[in-house]
Amino acid sequence: MTPGTTPLIAVTIFCAIAGFRIGRHKGHTLAGFLLGLLLPVVGLIILAFVPMTDEARSRQAAGKHEAGREAQRQLAAEQAQRGAGYPSPAYPQPALGSGTGRRLPGDRDLGSDRAGE
Repeated sequence: MTPGTTPLIAVTIFCAIAGFRIGRHKGHTLAGFLLGLLLPVVGLIILAFVPMTDEARSRQAAGKHEAGREAQRQLAAEQAQRGAGYPSPAYPQPALGSGTGRRLPGDRDLGSDRAGE
């Protein structure tokens, strides 16, 4: 072997593995591997334009749907764990009559109907 063949072999193996993974995602596993192996960089470019199979599309949609359901389960579990009440424990409200004296924009003056204040 000449010194120049080692990088070429490494690139070919890398492209074959990448072609296999891209092909598996698109539903063309064997074609992706062969394109990556036989036409290393050009094969990956060709594989980028190959459309997904219907089976791969439905598998991807099912995965997204399942991920959404899992996120909803996690959110429901977190809400149940903290009591799902308002205000949430992350933002505790001050006790009534705490006397901070600070007003925020949009606060209404509840005591303005009293005389002398």
